[in-house]
Amino acid sequence: MQNNYHDRTYIKWAPFNSLINDKKIINEINEKNKKVDKPILSDDQIELLNEKIFDAYTNHYKVNITIYKNQNIINLNGFINNININKKCITFNNSYIFFNQILKIY
Repeated sequence: MQNNYHDRTYIKWAPFNSLINDKKIINEINEKNKKVDKPILSDDQIELLNEKIFDAYTNHYKVNITIYKNQNIINLNGFINNININKKCITFNNSYIFFNQILKIY
C-alpha cells in the first residue's frame, strides 16, 4: 500500500517538477540577456577619466565608478586607495580595477 501512495504522489507532482526546471532555464536566459558589449571610449573620454582618477586620489574624494567586468556594467562607490601605473590599475576599496575596465567616474 505504501508504494502505491508514493507512486501516486510522484505522478501527481511530476508536472510541477518541469515548471521548476523551466524556471531555472528562464532565469539563466535572463542572466545571459543582461550581458552587454563593452562600450568604446574615445581618447578624450579616457583622458578625462585619467584626470578624474588622479584628482580623486590626490584629494581623497569619495567617488562613484562605473566599470565593465564579465560582460556586465557595475557601479561602485568608495575611495581610490592607490594608482599603479606599471600594472595599469587602481586600488579601489582594497580591490584592483584595471584602467581598461573603467567607463565612468563621478
